[in-house]
Amino acid sequence: MSEGLSYFIPHHGRPKISLRIPESHSLHVCPAACGRRSGIRAIRNGTKEHVSFLYITEADVSSGGYEDMVGDAVADLLELLSPRPRAFQIYVNCIDDFLGTDEDALVAGLEARFPDTAFAVFHIDPVAMDGPIPPGMRQQERLYSFLRPREKDGGVNLLGTFVQPDPASELYPFLRACGVTEVRSITDRTTYEDYQQMAASRLDLVLMQMGRFAAQKLEERLGIPWRFLPATYDLDQIRANYQTIADALGAPCPPLTAERQAAEQAIAGALGCARDLPVVVDSSAAMQPFALAAALHRYGFQLRAVYAAHWKETDRADRDWLTAQLPDLPVLCSERYEDITACGIPRNCLAIGYDSAYLLRARHFVDIQRDEGLFGYHGVVRLMERIAEAALHTTSWR
Repeated sequence: MSEGLSYFIPHHGRPKISLRIPESHSLHVCPAACGRRSGIRAIRNGTKEHVSFLYITEADVSSGGYEDMVGDAVADLLELLSPRPRAFQIYVNCIDDFLGTDEDALVAGLEARFPDTAFAVFHIDPVAMDGPIPPGMRQQERLYSFLRPREKDGGVNLLGTFVQPDPASELYPFLRACGVTEVRSITDRTTYEDYQQMAASRLDLVLMQMGRFAAQKLEERLGIPWRFLPATYDLDQIRANYQTIADALGAPCPPLTAERQAAEQAIAGALGCARDLPVVVDSSAAMQPFALAAALHRYGFQLRAVYAAHWKETDRADRDWLTAQLPDLPVLCSERYEDITACGIPRNCLAIGYDSAYLLRARHFVDIQRDEGLFGYHGVVRLMERIAEAALHTTSWR
C-alpha cells in the first residue's frame, strides 16, 4: 500500500444525528462547498426544513460585509418561516479561523435587531480536533447556552449523548426512587419552553465525555452541579455509579439486586454462546474501549485485540490494567486500518464494533455504536444479548 493511502470504512446505514434546540433554525454561514455535507445530512435525517445556508464568497470575506449579510439573512428567514423560530443556531466553518469574527459582537447586534429571538454561534471546525476543547465539546456547550436561570425543581438532566439510555433501563425508576420528578434531555424536548425547563434541574448527569465542558459551563452560569458517569460494563463500577448519583441527590441508594442478578445471568449466557471465539473490541463500539475490553476479560471472554483508533485519557487506567494482565495483547491505537488486518486475527472471531468487523470481515459482528442507549445493568444485559446473538449467527459481508 502506498504511504499515506488508507481504506475508507463505509457508513453502515445509521443516520448521523444532529442535535437541535426545539423551535430553532440553523443558519450555516460558509462557502458553498463547505455546506454540502450538512445539507445532505439534513435531507437524509428529514430535517431540511430546519436548516438554511448563507453562502459567502471571497469578495464577502475580503470586504468584511458578511456579518451584515447574516443579519439580513435572519430578517428574511423570520419573514418566510412559519412558525417563527424562537432561536437561531449560527454555524460557521473553519474559514472563520481566518476571519476572526467577534462572536459576542455579532450575537449582540443580532439580539438588538431581533429582540424576541435568541442567537448563538457554533463552530464546525475539524481542523481544531487536537485543541484543548474539541469542536464536538464546544458544540455541546453551545446547545445549552440559550438556557436562562430558573428556580430549581426536582428534575435531572442527561447530557453528552445523542441517544439517551433505553427507556427500559433501571436508571429511570432508580432516579424516581431517589426523588427525581423529571428526567430531561435535549433529545426529548418538544418546545422551546420545555428546553428552557432544563435550567431548573438540580443535577446534570454527563453520560459521555463530549458533555463535560457543557456541564462545567452550566454549573458556572446556572449553579447546576454535575457528575461524569460514562457507560461502563463492569458490574462493580455500575454499583459505584449509582451510589454516586444517590449521594449527589441526597438520597439512600436503592440496592438494585434483581437488576444485577439479571446482568450476571446475561453474562453467563453470552459466555456459553461465545465459547472460545476470539474477541476484538474497537472504539466505534464504546467510548471507553479499554474499559469494555477489561470487563469482558474479567468475565472470561477470550480477548484477542483492542483496536482503539479513538480513545480518551479517561480510559487510561483500564488500558494500563489490561496491558499488565495481558502483555501480549495487541493494542492498536492507530487510524491505520492495515494495523489490524496484519495481526493475524481469524475471520472466525467475534468483533464488537463495526470498524473491526468490517476490516476483518468478521463472521460474528456485535452491532453497538458508541454505547448508544446502553447504561447500567440493563446496558450489560443488552450487550450480552447482542454478543450471544452474534455468536450464534454468521454475518454476511457482500
